[in-house]
Amino acid sequence: MKLTPCSTGLLAVFLILIFLAIILDDPVLLMAGTSVGLLLMGLCLLFLQTVEKTYRTINGSWKMEKSLIRQGRSNAIDCTLCLEIPPGYMVRYLDTVPAMCSLESGENQTWTDIAGSQILTLSYRFIPY
Repeated sequence: MKLTPCSTGLLAVFLILIFLAIILDDPVLLMAGTSVGLLLMGLCLLFLQTVEKTYRTINGSWKMEKSLIRQGRSNAIDCTLCLEIPPGYMVRYLDTVPAMCSLESGENQTWTDIAGSQILTLSYRFIPY
């Protein structure tokens, strides 16, 4: 999650208002700071709800070239993800290479910001060492 300039500004206003309310002992500043804090918390909850909705739509399948490999031999993986992306969001997926392996060729990560139903595909080879 990256902060937008608007949310960064709101966070700065929140911190300044709370800091001034503590120093000046002013209940009006405390109430204004609390209001901005509640707004930020509401935005965070809305974001988390959207992430949960997107998470529930993810369906993935992985196909390996060989089920058993030896050290020094490469293996190919094909990964397909189906998901629903809400408008205004970007999805990045990184398929982790197994432990004690290095990526030989292909891409093990992808991203898209196109809203709607998407199918993301990855194809790569890795070598155990």
